[in-house]
Amino acid sequence: MESQEKHVRNLMVILTKEYELYKHIYELVKKEQSVLVNIDIEGLDKNLLEQQAIMSSINKLEEKRLQELDVIGIYLGESPEFLKIAMIAQRVNNELAKELTSLETKFKSVIQEILNLNKSNKFLINRSLQFFDKNIQVFFGAMEDKGLYTPLTNTGKPGAQTASLVDWKA
Repeated sequence: MESQEKHVRNLMVILTKEYELYKHIYELVKKEQSVLVNIDIEGLDKNLLEQQAIMSSINKLEEKRLQELDVIGIYLGESPEFLKIAMIAQRVNNELAKELTSLETKFKSVIQEILNLNKSNKFLINRSLQFFDKNIQVFFGAMEDKGLYTPLTNTGKPGAQTASLVDWKA
């Protein structure tokens, strides 16, 4: 005969596996930051492929998690989409409740760390894109280059500035 506790333990096993995968994602996102700083495109591709593979594993675990929540929801008389770890913890024995609460805390922590690193990585990517965009504009003359060198005219005043690195007249 199945019991609520058995399904909660199954849920904990699934959540623990997911947590371990998210920790691995965290390490990859951390590594991604150094790859971005070093402009290692090959390393970035490899890193992103590894992240995608892990996310695929997480998605499979999510399906199992939802199945367990369906069953637990029946035991608790709650709709599965409204079940939270804290709610389940309130309705199980004390030892299991502590384990669930601890797992929830660790899970929230690793997710927050990933979000923080992603925010930093997004900033690095945007700054790189701005840098490349400006260089392309200067190179092709889309904007006036107000560089360090401007030749002086006979009057001692700055003369015409170079609008691009490519001489389109040549």
